[in-house]
Amino acid sequence: MDVIMPQLGETVSEGTVSVWHRKIGDVVSTKQPLFDVSSDKVEMEVPAPAEGTLVEICVDAGTTVPVGEVIAIIVREGEVIEAKAAAPVAVKAEAKILRAEAAPARAVSARC
Repeated sequence: MDVIMPQLGETVSEGTVSVWHRKIGDVVSTKQPLFDVSSDKVEMEVPAPAEGTLVEICVDAGTTVPVGEVIAIIVREGEVIEAKAAAPVAVKAEAKILRAEAAPARAVSARC
């Protein structure tokens, strides 16, 4: 699942990722803050949009990005993500990222 820069207000077209509260490989839930974002009008804590494992962070803290841009990727159990320079990986129930085995899984393409 793509994590996108949220709309911070009607007239706000971009936001700055202030801090990441989780790191790659962490299991996240919708009740936990994932990152903080700020603009000239607002500062807010943003929870993860889905439960799963944070497999990629596309922008560093301090980076300003347009609303709607992909800033991270969360993979849910059973999904497979194509790694840029490696074999596909799958997320197991233990929240470890392992090489995909011959089990049915839904593919998720990395968009960072």
